[in-house]
Amino acid sequence: MLGELVFTVEFEEPLAGDVNAKIWMMGDRADTPFEEMPKLVMNMTSDRFKTFDHDVELPPDSVSVTGPPTRIEMRDPLSLLGEPERVLMSVQSHFGDVPLDNVPWFS
Repeated sequence: MLGELVFTVEFEEPLAGDVNAKIWMMGDRADTPFEEMPKLVMNMTSDRFKTFDHDVELPPDSVSVTGPPTRIEMRDPLSLLGEPERVLMSVQSHFGDVPLDNVPWFS
C-alpha cells in the first residue's frame, strides 16, 4: 500500500516473560514545528502491542504487525506520522526496567 512506512525488527530470541521492546518513531517536515509532529511509541511484549502518540493510546489497528516472534514486520501509515518528509526511529529492548539492547536514533 502506498503511504506506508514498512520496516522489520528482528530479535535473536522471541520476546518472553519480562522482556519487552519499545520502538520510537518521530516524523519531521519543514513546514511544521517538530514539537507539533506525532511522536509514536510502540510497546511490545510477547502477547501484545500498543501504540501511543504523545502518551495517548491509539486504536490497535492503527499499525499493522505481522510475522513470527523473532522477525516482526510493521506497517505504519504515513498519515499517522503527520505525512513526514523524514522519520527518526530508535528501538530498545528491556528486561523489566533494565535496558538490554539499543538501536541508536537513525533516519
